[in-house]
Amino acid sequence: MCAAKGMAPIRFVAMVAAAVLMAPARLSAETCTKGSCVDGQGVLIFPDGGSYEGGFRNMRYEGHGVRIFEEGGSYEGDFKGGRYHGKGTRACPNGDKYVGEFKEGRREGQGTLTSPGGRKRTGVWRNNFLHGKGLEEEAVGNGLVLTAQYRGGLLDGPCSLRLGNGGLLRGQFRYGNAEGVWTLVGQDGQRREWQLKDGIPKELQPLLKDL
Repeated sequence: MCAAKGMAPIRFVAMVAAAVLMAPARLSAETCTKGSCVDGQGVLIFPDGGSYEGGFRNMRYEGHGVRIFEEGGSYEGDFKGGRYHGKGTRACPNGDKYVGEFKEGRREGQGTLTSPGGRKRTGVWRNNFLHGKGLEEEAVGNGLVLTAQYRGGLLDGPCSLRLGNGGLLRGQFRYGNAEGVWTLVGQDGQRREWQLKDGIPKELQPLLKDL
């Protein structure tokens, strides 16, 4: 769920299987330093420096808890059966942060993923990827804001790109590839149109290269 580096472009991310970081039910050399780490509230310390504080049921994380990871990063929120389940915040060592809903250890439901550079993706998530309709915007840099539809993390459907200078670019994606008619309306109202058949025109490449 947490990438090793900064947030990659959508097209690349969707090609890589998302790693599901599930909270372990128990480790071999952990120490319960407070309360009950079987059933109830307790504090569990791991030999590698990580920790968990929160609810337990049958020696698994249950209810609200805070998991601090030895490699950096953390999760605070709801657990069920030892996994992220419900609402929570997952902070990654590289600075990425997801705030929203989880199901069985995966991003599932409404949520927002942000990166240290200000890149932000908000919408409905399924199996760790943006998917379906809803408010799905991405600040892609230089004041650009993308509103689009996604399928399994890939851009798929109509989209609009609000430019930093006030212009608006509209077009269509299919399985992550730009296609069809694209229209650019400048701040002055001037209108340009392209029919994408043999790749992306040079004029559009600077705008679409990071999508």
